Amino acid sequence: KSMRKQLLIHPWLTQLIISRPNVGPEMLSFFNATLGCLVKAGFSLERADHAVNVMDSHIYGYTSQELNFPFKPKEYPIMARKFLPMLSKEKYPYMYDLTMLVIEKKYSGLHSFDFGMELLLDGLEKELEIYLQS
Repeated sequence: KSMRKQLLIHPWLTQLIISRPNVGPEMLSFFNATLGCLVKAGFSLERADHAVNVMDSHIYGYTSQELNFPFKPKEYPIMARKFLPMLSKEKYPYMYDLTMLVIEKKYSGLHSFDFGMELLLDGLEKELEIYLQS
């Protein structure tokens, strides 16, 4: 969560990190420490590298979307109502029903960073179990 915290404090940082190679001493230390944790947990270096990149993608992508989303959360029901005419219930039944939940304020439409990270970590744990059994 420390990387995400820094990205939220410095909103411009996400775009800078993903727009060019970042091989300074701080990033190298961060990446090395993360790799080390995963390798000590039992991942091979190759699988640890994949895991780090998956986690980075979630952290950077989620944070970038959160900081740059064109609507504020309180505007979601209003915007959902504006987009509803584009959603034929027959053609897009799930999107239509989800949009109705937002309009009716039965669902906020807000996403959780922690939900995504927990999903990733649970998947990595299962991956490690399979890897160690092979």
